[in-house]
Parts: sequence; structure tokens; C-alpha cells
Amino acid sequence: GPCKAIIKVKEILDVRKTKRTAVVDRAKELLLGLVATGEAASKTVIEEVRSVLTTQKLGFFHGLTCGPNIESSDSLIVMEGRNDVSNVINYGIKNAIACDGAGNMKQELIDLANSKETVIVAIDGDRGGEMLLRELYGMMKVDFVAQAPIGQEWELLPQKTMTKCLSMKEAASKVIARLEKTDGEEDSATTPEESTETKEVPENVTELAGHLEELKANHAVFVYVDGSKSEPMGPRSLAKEAEEADGAVAIVLNGPISKRTLEIASEAAIQTVLGTEAGKEYGKIKDVESWLTADF
Repeated sequence: GPCKAIIKVKEILDVRKTKRTAVVDRAKELLLGLVATGEAASKTVIEEVRSVLTTQKLGFFHGLTCGPNIESSDSLIVMEGRNDVSNVINYGIKNAIACDGAGNMKQELIDLANSKETVIVAIDGDRGGEMLLRELYGMMKVDFVAQAPIGQEWELLPQKTMTKCLSMKEAASKVIARLEKTDGEEDSATTPEESTETKEVPENVTELAGHLEELKANHAVFVYVDGSKSEPMGPRSLAKEAEEADGAVAIVLNGPISKRTLEIASEAAIQTVLGTEAGKEYGKIKDVESWLTADF
């Protein structure tokens, strides 16, 4: 313009940093708004954001990948590899450590496990996971076992399935005994007609049988960790409802158990299925306990 002016530089700003700060502040506002509304979608958004933030919290314990709380926590989750730990830490589980597979167990990990109040071994749903458990069980303190659904690995589990597997953990001694029994059956190759062993029905399965009287023929209910149950449903809606049955630990079916029924339970990480009789292609699946009323 036509007028004289004096210009003084008071501050130099990094424009990119300023924009980034504005974006972060706005993101905080949006997240807080979602939480305040209580919408289900907000949980998914927050989980995605958390997964980005927590990946930076991976650490190392004598060369083993781990979460930040493995030394301060009273409990410890031992997993096979780095990717397993990376996945669980994305969902806020910070006391997990990788043992880097079987065959080369570090003494520092053994000492750490032996110093904890509770040690959970999280294994994949395959033969390799069972082999890892056998090795760990003979070398360190192992209280519980959390196994991924058959054919699945911890590094790929979504949060829903991961939470179910951890909540359904079993006593390590029980899992080892079951594996040894399976090995013995395979070695002896005893035919069903020759076997006279009577299965002992657990108390929790006996309690599940009480729900059968309330069900129409071929209808089922989900039983949850706290003992509550879902509304009855027909066979056509079982698969869809299983996908959304958070916290379900059993399916009680007033009808025959088929191979498909067990597959639905396995895919939803539901541990127990109780039915009245054997259905089409009925057979045992490793990660699902199936019971018939004839077993009682």
C-alpha cells in the first residue's frame, strides 16, 4: 500500500506441526463425543485408534518381545511369537510375552514365570500349539491354558474371539491330562466296541441339562459365563446368533448334535455343546466338548 510500515517477526511456526496439532485436538473431541453417546460403533473406532497407538509399546525382555507390564503385573501370558504379542497388545493386554517357539527356552523367561502368581499359556489351535504347551509345562510354572479355536492362530484373532478364549481358559493340569489321554487312545487303537470306559460327566454339564426341559424340540439356547441364558432359537438362526453371543460358553440343544453344530460352536469360541443325541456326521472336535444326554 501507499503507507510506510514496520514489520517485526515475532514468531516462526512449523505449519505442518500446527496443522497436526489441530487434527489431534479435533480427533480427541470426536472420540469423546462418541464415548458420550454410548453408541456401539464408538467402541470399534476407539479400538482402531488404540491399535495404532499401542503398537509403539512393544518392548523386549532379554530379547523376547513383550508388553510393558510383564514385570510389574501379578500375572503373565506366555505366547508363541512376536506377532501373537503384537496382536493382543493392540487390545490393551500388556502382560504378554513371546517365548519364540519350542526348543530354545530362555532361563530368564522360566524365572519370570515362576515368580508370578498366575501364568497363562496362550496356544494356537493346532498340533504345534499343543507341542508348545507340553514343553512349557515341563519347564516352568503354568496355571492355565487359553487355546485359540481349532485351526486359528492368536496373531490373527479378532478381539471378540480373543476375549472369549482368555475367559474360557482351563487349568493346565486338565488340558495336559486330556492330551495324554488322546495320545494313549491313538497308540492303543482300541475300537469303540472294545472300550468299556465310562465318561465322567462334569458338574457344569449336569447343570446345563436343566435347560433342556424348557426348550421345544430342535431349539437351543446359549449359556453365558455368569450362568444366564439367551432366548430360545431355532436351528436356522443358530449360526448367526452365535456370531453375536459375546461371553457364551455353552450351547444347549434339545435335539441332535451334528457336525455343523460343533463347527458353529468352534467358530464362535464356545467350549461346550450339549444335545439329546448324535446327529449327521457327529464327531468330536478338539476345541469343543460335546455331550449327549445318553452320557449321563
